[in-house]
Amino acid sequence: MIYHGRARDLPEFDVCRTLATHAVAHAQRTAQMQVDAPGVRLAPAALCDLVDEAADALCEIALADTVMAQAAGAPRPLSGLSATGDFATFQEAAGQAGARSLSRQLTVFLADWTAGVAAMMARLDADAAALDRAFGMSGSAGVARISGARGEYHRGACVRRIAFDEGSVLAYKPRPVAREAVWADLGHWLDGHGAVSVLYAPFTLVCDGYGWCRWVEARAAADGEEVDAYFRRAGHLLFWLWLTNSRDAVASNLVARGGEPWLVDCEACFYPGDDAHAAPLATTGFLPAAGADGQRSRAGLPVSTAPCHTVRRFSVDTDGRVSLARCDVAEDSLSNLPHTGELAVPASGHGEGVAQGFLEAADDALRLREALSCAGAPFRTPFGEGRFVARATVLYGELLAGYLAAGCSPDWIANMIAGLPLSAPLSADVADAIVASECAELVRLSIPKFYHVETGGGPRIVEGGLALSPLLNGRDVALRRLSKLSEAALDPLVREIKTALAPAG
Repeated sequence: MIYHGRARDLPEFDVCRTLATHAVAHAQRTAQMQVDAPGVRLAPAALCDLVDEAADALCEIALADTVMAQAAGAPRPLSGLSATGDFATFQEAAGQAGARSLSRQLTVFLADWTAGVAAMMARLDADAAALDRAFGMSGSAGVARISGARGEYHRGACVRRIAFDEGSVLAYKPRPVAREAVWADLGHWLDGHGAVSVLYAPFTLVCDGYGWCRWVEARAAADGEEVDAYFRRAGHLLFWLWLTNSRDAVASNLVARGGEPWLVDCEACFYPGDDAHAAPLATTGFLPAAGADGQRSRAGLPVSTAPCHTVRRFSVDTDGRVSLARCDVAEDSLSNLPHTGELAVPASGHGEGVAQGFLEAADDALRLREALSCAGAPFRTPFGEGRFVARATVLYGELLAGYLAAGCSPDWIANMIAGLPLSAPLSADVADAIVASECAELVRLSIPKFYHVETGGGPRIVEGGLALSPLLNGRDVALRRLSKLSEAALDPLVREIKTALAPAG
């Protein structure tokens, strides 16, 4: 969540695992009360996965207090609760300890996390028949394993990979997924209209406020031809990302399957903004900005095979003392680039292939311009809710780390966040309301996310009813770009591609 390291080596792990075990059991009971149908079977290994996930997160929350207690020669912050301690007593004490106490922070986060897990379990039960129909699963399928993306919890919820014992693997997304369905529908529409360009996105089952899709596994390229096909199709993807004013097509949201670039998270398509002063294609997150440090780019098409990033890493000495340090690590868990054998192929030097695919997709858009704009076509269908991120999530991570350090208070977050850059310009009244909401989320150790819908007057935040002025309706931006599309307008975009992906040296 905030720190990198092996949580089970930490002195507080046993205590945190006990709390997590109680939380998972409580989530199961809560889920069973929410549905009438018999519960989906969760294998012991799947329950252990959830316990370990929660224990890891709790250890990270307690880490700063643990290190400072050691430095001061004080007792460990959770030493009063043994591995077999009384969970109810802990909860009661936490409620009396004050909002800034470690026990209170653990309790608040765990309450959100438990509610998120209970909702997932209840939805597995309630949607069992729909999942069978949509994904061709066996009606008696049980859950074998569960893994969570711990990097971004929003009120305790996160995307999870759910493996069923009959072989199916799904992604559970605890947020509105209508825009992901819009993107998949655009790909199907293009295919049905004879387009050369191809968009790869998993089928999404849209439910009320959440959804399911098939998990996409990476696959190595069979040969050089598949590698070339990947980068040409990456050009297709880049064009439609740009035309639809889409964002966040970063490395962690892409999966390479042979010659196919799969966009597995596209909630930021038809985004509510227009970065007029930024490089047009780099705003998608897919193409690296020209001149950017290739070793640190998070772009979906990086020029480095294993981009580096700075992390907070903890380690435990043989005497049990915890050390913290910042260090650069290579992000070797990504699967956005094609592989030949064990080696990933960077995008550097493949600008011509990407540009070729980009122009092929542009030809499709020019040929289908009128059809794309008609009622019922992809550019005119209702888009449902999307999510707006006010600031880069890495900045939120820095704030959370500072808040968890001793001496910081909720007021510290409010003072610090006011000086951080916004991802897009907002009117003063909206900006103030968003800062207040950001502070409230961060205090509960949640990454702030803002749900919005497109209305006649522009984007509007769902919960607060605030217009995101002066942001634009993403669909209006896309329609304007489509209407102005011409061969001459493509020239600077092709130059941007070739410059960004020029061979190294």
